[in-house]
Amino acid sequence: MAASACQDSLEVANTNEPDGETALARPAEVEALIGSSYQAVFAASQGGQNVQPQALVMSMESFSNLANFGMALRSSIPRNPIDNTRGNAAAGGNYNDFLNLHRAARQAATGLAKVNDPAFVFFPPSVPQKTRARAMAHFVIGAALGNVALVYEQGSAVSPNDPAAVTNPPPLALIAHDTLMRYALSELDSAFNIANVAAAASGFPSPNGWFGQSGNAGSSLTQAQFLGLVRAYRARFRAGVARNPVERAAVDWPTVIADAQAGAAAFPADFAPPMNNTVGWDVVWFAQHFKSNSTNWHMMSQFMIGMADTTGAYDAWLAAPSAGKAPFLVVTGDRRFPQGTTRAAQQAVGGNSGTFVLPAGVYLRNRSIADWAGDPLANSFYDHFRFRPIFNAASRALPHPIFSTAEMNMLAAEGLIRGNQFDAAAALINITRVARGVLPALPNGMTAATPVPGSATGCIPRIPAAPAYTSAICGNMMEAMKWEKRMETAYTAAYGWYQDSRGWGDLPEGTALWWPVPYQEIDSRQLGASPPPYTGSVGGIGQPGGAARGTYGL
Repeated sequence: MAASACQDSLEVANTNEPDGETALARPAEVEALIGSSYQAVFAASQGGQNVQPQALVMSMESFSNLANFGMALRSSIPRNPIDNTRGNAAAGGNYNDFLNLHRAARQAATGLAKVNDPAFVFFPPSVPQKTRARAMAHFVIGAALGNVALVYEQGSAVSPNDPAAVTNPPPLALIAHDTLMRYALSELDSAFNIANVAAAASGFPSPNGWFGQSGNAGSSLTQAQFLGLVRAYRARFRAGVARNPVERAAVDWPTVIADAQAGAAAFPADFAPPMNNTVGWDVVWFAQHFKSNSTNWHMMSQFMIGMADTTGAYDAWLAAPSAGKAPFLVVTGDRRFPQGTTRAAQQAVGGNSGTFVLPAGVYLRNRSIADWAGDPLANSFYDHFRFRPIFNAASRALPHPIFSTAEMNMLAAEGLIRGNQFDAAAALINITRVARGVLPALPNGMTAATPVPGSATGCIPRIPAAPAYTSAICGNMMEAMKWEKRMETAYTAAYGWYQDSRGWGDLPEGTALWWPVPYQEIDSRQLGASPPPYTGSVGGIGQPGGAARGTYGL
């Protein structure tokens, strides 16, 4: 009896040990795992304190000299490299997207492995439900790993066929970003093919809450919308993975055009999931931007928004030495800017007090609070306030665009320009250029070199002119497309301006063209060995991974 008692005392289950099989014992739990995985992608790329704030300042979508989120490190000109040594100042943000996007892919792959089991069945049995779960899982794997490939030098191709974690397998191999992107696109292809059959039709709309706060309109998608979203991601990824103008020119633009147009047709008023910060759907950056911008959190870059000025002030600013550059009033016909020929008149737009909200169609405000000192190349009077209503709302519970229709239209327009289909491209550019900017329409008959309509100083956009870059000239159709895309997608797409400016060759010289695999990942693969095989920095002027001198002379 004593011996028997000793044996029994050793057979005690550790209830603190994770048990995936028990946690996913019921089909409903498997579906819930898959259904929440897109939220994990959003949180990893846009919803947290991550790479996104760094990408904003690197592309001049924003400017801040605060240390928060690594922004000061990335905003200075000349550019600093991305430091990847242990404990670097931006280590948390650099690692966030890499870690959590792979986790999102693994979450979907774990669910997919269960669904693919021949013994798996919903109760009651449902072919459409199973088909929908498979399509969603493949979609999330593609969306998660596609974002990894956009940002990082390497990543891992997570699959439902990987050895189960309980077997303690070795880590998945790291593969180059372009190879990883091909894998991500193949996963999106699988999602499309699985969902694009008659047997899947009755599985849609998707369950409430898969694409935004549960219970709100827009948090589920019809079959057509799901297929359109898959194609929108394919268009963004195919174009965005390019890391220089040569690669961008070599993109499969006919496929991008077709996917982008399908995405725009599926979402004629943006793909904008309902947010709510109490349930994990949130753009955290906005909470800081609108709460703290008076303490140096954000301003629009004078270098970029100056392209809208029609008074000649931008030319004078370009001609001034860097140390002598000072903010100037942007007087423009673009109605997305506050109108007026004095600062006071522009400041009066929207009231500038309390829960300050701009009139419909105005995206920028002219600050009435104290200005603050930053880089002379960036200092401006202007903040981006288009999405202030989200911050004002209780729990930030309003829709926020993840894919704008304009992004899809401009991807298609870029492809059409590159294919010399200028009239078709002009029609897409004019959708927002005319209706939102209230700018002169691009006419038929333009070519790649034709300047946009307007006088020499009254055209929009006006870009710094080579070789001296001390004055500006009217941009061409490509520059008009870039202007529309920048104005309409600011603070929407993950890494939006960054991936575009990288491919267009518009980044300031030395800007890092990708993030290295974070040292935390390398250390974990080397079991803490010192030194790990890869801790080097990326970027810096004349250094590996640094951008060449940009289109606009920086």
